[in-house]
Amino acid sequence: MGRWVKWWENGIKIEMVLENNPKNLEENLKQRGVGNSNPIGLFAFGTTQLIYSLYLIQIANITNNQVGLGSALFYGGIIQVLSGIYGLFSGKTLSGFWISFGFIYLPSSGIIDSFKDDQVMLRNAIGIYLTVWAIFTFLMLIASLKTTILEISTITFALTVFIFLTLANFTGLNVFSRIAGYFGGKNF
Repeated sequence: MGRWVKWWENGIKIEMVLENNPKNLEENLKQRGVGNSNPIGLFAFGTTQLIYSLYLIQIANITNNQVGLGSALFYGGIIQVLSGIYGLFSGKTLSGFWISFGFIYLPSSGIIDSFKDDQVMLRNAIGIYLTVWAIFTFLMLIASLKTTILEISTITFALTVFIFLTLANFTGLNVFSRIAGYFGGKNF
């Protein structure tokens, strides 16, 4: 039988039963059979990106992306955030892009409505938002070069999508959104 221990690690109080006295939290998690959170986090990101990409290329003549909010806020959003929080304990993290992006388009947030009199300002504001995510994604691409081809390609396609969506918002040209949609679909 194990022993119950309590300790603080990186400002977080940890309480658990240690079996066979592992040396640290990571060994204890492996011993207890706790899985890797990255697959569900990446799947949440990828499926939400695929849905949004299909809207961008206007498949089946769909031009309204509001149905994708459920995925952006909950599956691509909350699941990705929870996976990222779990990842903090195992040294791997994910971003919270979809939950923040989905919130912009959530009607009750009032963000889109606050720009109803100036659509150019809305496009520019979203363009700045996407530029920041493109910079962050570029930095993650550099950091991912020590990982697997799958992670590198996922991040590369995400960066390409951010670049084309940024161009679409700053120029107002829909062709860039469609190109982003094609690259986003390739990511899945």
